[in-house]
Amino acid sequence: MISYFQSDNSSAGNFVNPQWIITPLPNNKWCLVLSGVLICNFTTGTGSGWRRDTLQIGLDINSIFSFAGFDSANKIVTLQVEQYACYGSLNSIFDKDESVNAGFAVDKFYPFFAGGGRALTDGSGVFLDVATQDIDATLLRVGYYLMAIGTISSAPIPPIQ
Repeated sequence: MISYFQSDNSSAGNFVNPQWIITPLPNNKWCLVLSGVLICNFTTGTGSGWRRDTLQIGLDINSIFSFAGFDSANKIVTLQVEQYACYGSLNSIFDKDESVNAGFAVDKFYPFFAGGGRALTDGSGVFLDVATQDIDATLLRVGYYLMAIGTISSAPIPPIQ
């Protein structure tokens, strides 16, 4: 697994054009939509055959909750997800030399919930199972999309013991 977290300074520059929408719905529900492009530079490396791995795309959700008026600086804010839709795609590929049976894939995409269960909180995001084939094949960028509907809850941050 290769992890990228939007709130982590070491990988924040890998997030290109992140976009989000948060809006209230009837019956105390909220709709949260997150999308963007991740620079991943995933290469096949040496050897032949497919190289497969999972990209973990962790998103900065606390700033979105703060924008919506929730105190995510002093409380643990989560979206208890009832429904979601997720998507991932190839956005940019590169093959340096002659292409001999080159291949690029996003095999699977699915959300991950940093808060456990179906609790979307800071660091939650999208898993993309990706693959490349050919010794000099590089998957440069992938796109991600996550839409979730649910109720927002908050709890005090427990003291450090």
